[in-house]
Amino acid sequence: MIALATILIVAIAIYIIRENKADKQYILQNSESLIGLSLDDIFLSNLSVLLPKTIERTRDSTKSEKLFNKIWSSGLAIPAKLYFTTLQGSTSKLYTIQKIRNWENWITTLHQFDQKIDTLADSHYFFKFDKNIAIVFDREHIIFELAIGQQTDSEILRQLLKNKERWQMVKNITSSKLTSGLKTEHLFYYHFKEEHFLGGQIINKELALEGIYKSQHNLADMNSIRRIDEKSNALIFWSSLYWDEMPRLALFFEKFLNINTEQIAQSYKNYIDFVIKTKTVVQKDTVISYDYDENFSSIAKEEVQTTQVPLIEFTLKGEKEFLQTIPQEIFYNFYKTSKGQFQLHSTEQGTLKTLKFEQNKMPFYFYTDFTLWPTISHVGAIAYFVQEKVKIEIQTSVKSKKELKIKAKIDFKGN
Repeated sequence: MIALATILIVAIAIYIIRENKADKQYILQNSESLIGLSLDDIFLSNLSVLLPKTIERTRDSTKSEKLFNKIWSSGLAIPAKLYFTTLQGSTSKLYTIQKIRNWENWITTLHQFDQKIDTLADSHYFFKFDKNIAIVFDREHIIFELAIGQQTDSEILRQLLKNKERWQMVKNITSSKLTSGLKTEHLFYYHFKEEHFLGGQIINKELALEGIYKSQHNLADMNSIRRIDEKSNALIFWSSLYWDEMPRLALFFEKFLNINTEQIAQSYKNYIDFVIKTKTVVQKDTVISYDYDENFSSIAKEEVQTTQVPLIEFTLKGEKEFLQTIPQEIFYNFYKTSKGQFQLHSTEQGTLKTLKFEQNKMPFYFYTDFTLWPTISHVGAIAYFVQEKVKIEIQTSVKSKKELKIKAKIDFKGN
């Protein structure tokens, strides 16, 4: 009993010390948003799930043990809480500042990768894991950059590391809402200027989030959506939020539709939906090839090729000129049906003759069940989500004219 009590006291003391150190972690000043992940609390809240799995894996192989040892011997100071920030006007890049606990171990860890360590000015070092993940470090600190769909920049990172006077400790942030989230939430998102807050718990491989989104526009007017058949859908999404409140969507339009975001901002009329059905459809394309006859004259040959594709629908509301710029071929061929300022695009031809709308109290909704995704789309990250049987649902409701209440649930219980 004395031994157990001693172990418990030591464990509690270590936990408290690590929690106090976590609040002294640095983040970049003038950041736009902050994302927090409480590693220790997630581990303690899921011991009943994690320990049996760890014991089972250890019996079969030593992969989990090797990974654990590699992390703890990397030379990094593993914090109780992990904080990421985004800079003003750059929501596609995440930054986190971490301490180096053992310089020799850290350099040894980096040498295990194929990439070389570049020496920069001011005794700074740059290392690139891949095109989206890079670090810059000195003998005390490391800045990690996760660039989503963008290239990393060694000089920008070096300036962020050099100007340490522009860092601030998390404990010095003055926000009662954020302070409460730091103490209670396993995972949270906070926008400094707009004071958007979303926080939640990860328990038994399920993440439940709640929060408030403050809009610059009147949310009460956004309540009409296209009538969507709720049966046999792998993914449903709709939004009647304004264009300036969906920056990720703007990036998608620029990258895949080759449409200038300024043009969209002027012509988009605050409605989009996107649906992926469980079934697939067959698309036919006529391919023209050329051959030569015995007189060496060119002969055109037509060949019909069939392709099985997912049944996808998406609807946009906007000016007629804007809708006409939406290309027909986006990954697959999309056939258009128009009604006033609305235009429906579908990979299935000739089955959708009309567009019907109905009242709905949710300006934004997202749902997907990866167990229902069509087999032909099981590639990359989607294949992993299918294997883990991930389900995601995000519901919203209008709390006031300019406040949106958000509730989200992510189930990743897998097998």
